[in-house]
Amino acid sequence: MRIEDARRRYVALYCEDPTDPGTLEEIESSLQITLPTDLKEIAHFYGGGILGGIDHTTIEARGPGGGIVDVTEAFRAGIGLPNRVVVLADHSESVIVLDVDSGAITWLDSVEVESLVDGRPLVGWKKSWASYSEFFEYMLDEEERERSERG
Repeated sequence: MRIEDARRRYVALYCEDPTDPGTLEEIESSLQITLPTDLKEIAHFYGGGILGGIDHTTIEARGPGGGIVDVTEAFRAGIGLPNRVVVLADHSESVIVLDVDSGAITWLDSVEVESLVDGRPLVGWKKSWASYSEFFEYMLDEEERERSERG
């Protein structure tokens, strides 16, 4: 998917909600990671929040609802989440994570998140995408589908 197509589709659904470039640098510095280029490009118009019927962590370092740094640091402190893993959404039943080494996104049962620490295979429900842009396109598809069903 081309990022410009994603921007066009997103803006047709919502208003642009850009992330400040300094925030992306702060996230990388705080978590000692490098975010994938496609995530950074999408962050020029999407700052997190509701998309595809689910709430994504805001693309900010820290915030009242908890930004990416807050949420990821909580998982690192709580279960020893590896530094290569960034938490993009944390729900009571599922977690969406980014592996910054591969760029892959995994949406998994929250009870299995500890498998990311010790490398056990994920045996429960999960979905995965090779990149953030593929994941974002899936979320756009879901949002458009939900809206068309509501009429």
